[in-house]
Amino acid sequence: MNQVPLQSANPPPPSQPPRQGRGGVVLGLGVAAVLILGPFLGIPAWVMGHRDLKRIKSGEIDAHEKTTTQVGMVLGIVGTFFSPATIMFAGIFIAVVLSLISAKSVQADKDAMMAEANTIAATAYQYYVQPKEENGGGGSYEGFKLSEKMSRTQVGAYQVQVVSPDRLQIIGSSLSHVDNGLIADVDEHGVIVHWEFSGDFSPWISPGRPDGRGRRGSPRDKPTTGV
Repeated sequence: MNQVPLQSANPPPPSQPPRQGRGGVVLGLGVAAVLILGPFLGIPAWVMGHRDLKRIKSGEIDAHEKTTTQVGMVLGIVGTFFSPATIMFAGIFIAVVLSLISAKSVQADKDAMMAEANTIAATAYQYYVQPKEENGGGGSYEGFKLSEKMSRTQVGAYQVQVVSPDRLQIIGSSLSHVDNGLIADVDEHGVIVHWEFSGDFSPWISPGRPDGRGRRGSPRDKPTTGV
């Protein structure tokens, strides 16, 4: 005798219908990302769209949401990388980087010219203390001239001007930045006691030690006779 299988007293609950997704929200975020706000709304649209597409595939969300969600996610990706906001921030970033590189280059140029000016000052002092019988100045800068090697280097062009027997002025201009230059006043000890800078080499510094470090001043500051 065949037995009829017994039915379960508690039948399984009916499967829930797919719930509505966020396709409209994802699409709105994607459109706004492309138009103006870029990654601020593009990334949320990208993330939300990706998650909802996985739920659509698993049946958790109505399949009718798929097209809207896909379009919104794609717009979010595009807006993240190519929106006006992204381009603007990229332009600002590039401008800041170039500005920092340029400032570093100018500072390196300035430091190199200051070092060369100190070398000229030391050479002039050797001339100053050398007796006239040995083709020196005999206690005077009168007659001191720059050699061809010193007057033009890979960094700058220089000339000297004798202000008085015990005062010498070094004038230098940058070869890479024509508006940048320096003026250095040398005392009877061969020490640069006053610096003046022009162009991007500003602000002015006066007076200064031989290494170029001193208090900040103005072009009207007068040289001093000490360090």
